[in-house]
Amino acid sequence: MNSYKVIRSFSHSIASISFTLLVSISLLLTTNQLNAQVSLLGDSVYTTVDVLPKYSHGNLQKKINKLKQYPTNAMLKGLEQVVVVDAIITNEGKLVSAKVVTDADSEFAEEALRVVLTLKEWSPAKRSNQNVNCSYSIPISFSLNPEEKEFASAFKGIDFDKESPLFILDGKKVGEFVSIPAHNVRSIRILKGNKAIDLYGDNGRYGVVEMTTKNGTPPLR
Repeated sequence: MNSYKVIRSFSHSIASISFTLLVSISLLLTTNQLNAQVSLLGDSVYTTVDVLPKYSHGNLQKKINKLKQYPTNAMLKGLEQVVVVDAIITNEGKLVSAKVVTDADSEFAEEALRVVLTLKEWSPAKRSNQNVNCSYSIPISFSLNPEEKEFASAFKGIDFDKESPLFILDGKKVGEFVSIPAHNVRSIRILKGNKAIDLYGDNGRYGVVEMTTKNGTPPLR
């Protein structure tokens, strides 16, 4: 009985120490996070500066164009949009607090935010020769060229928000849509209903998109 009490008491002590340690670590992390926020909030965030922040790795628009991927459903629907993302460029040249500030389609908004969050390193803004925090807006444009618009027009009548049709590229099943350069598309044929099911069985129940390319062009994605 005495041995049990000692073991039980020892276990309670260990549990108490562990709990205290966990609480201390949690409070320390919370305090550090709050200090980081207070550090940023304690410094003014300017909207007007003498020198604007500048992306550190070359031309900003070229970088955005390289990173940006057109949302598949939006492209097939022929949708276009400009999404504006606001962020703070800190006085240390870090991009933080990025958020979409335009009323944007969810796919466009997610892609625009993803792109901006990769643009991490900047030369900070200056005001009176001092590095300062600066509010900065970055527009991300999603637009289709004439060939892409013509390409998208072939898919009118298909509701991609419900179920995806079967895609056939140069006679091979690809399961889902893949993007190829519009100028390399030779033909697109849309099959629906019984005709699609007769040719492709149950896989064609949501329709079939048959695509052939001019040179057997491999998909880009």
